[in-house]
Amino acid sequence: MVCVLVRFALPAEADRRSTLQAFHSAVPRFQGLPGLARKFFLMDVDHGQAGSVYLWADRRQAVSFHDETWRAHIAAKYGAPPMIDIFDCPLEIDNLLDRVVEHRGELEAGQPAEPADPAS
Repeated sequence: MVCVLVRFALPAEADRRSTLQAFHSAVPRFQGLPGLARKFFLMDVDHGQAGSVYLWADRRQAVSFHDETWRAHIAAKYGAPPMIDIFDCPLEIDNLLDRVVEHRGELEAGQPAEPADPAS
């Protein structure tokens, strides 16, 4: 898995309601998007920032999606260019499902993650 952290400044007039509306308007674009396992929308309107955490099946899909066209779209929508960090995500703790998953290499879309060896 690959984790992409995106951060950007919000416009000065942004509040919780307008930011949440902007997030909701983006939802259809990400539903069913090949290679995207999860997307978390982030906001801290008190400090004028927002962003997202994306979990992708592989680096190629992550990099391809977050291209210059996408960056320009974010800059136009929110008034500031995004800062993007891309990380390999080799280990996941999921307390909601009570599991630990080790991602051994990049996953192909639709391929289940292999569970971690509890002895390690």
